[in-house]
Amino acid sequence: MDYRELMSKKNNKGWADNIEESDIFLVLGTEDYFKDATCLMQTKHAAELGKTFLVALQKDVAIPLGYFEGVKSIRIFKWEDKKELFDITEKIIAEYFV
Repeated sequence: MDYRELMSKKNNKGWADNIEESDIFLVLGTEDYFKDATCLMQTKHAAELGKTFLVALQKDVAIPLGYFEGVKSIRIFKWEDKKELFDITEKIIAEYFV
């Protein structure tokens, strides 16, 4: 089953289109994100499309080995609490979307 089939079954086909329309792929790197097979499929699909990855990685969460394999450009921002996450979000918006 490929990415589009999975998203269709979850009634969430818009994710595939959104990934293809943007140059940037945002990842909220929590422990749950790295355990979710759908998130892995999204990541692999975005990597195949050559997207720039911006990862807001929660402190003390390890990225599984090979998870971002094939990604050509990645920037990782670490955060510990919600305030730091909001600060990172503002920084990402200011740098990449304004």
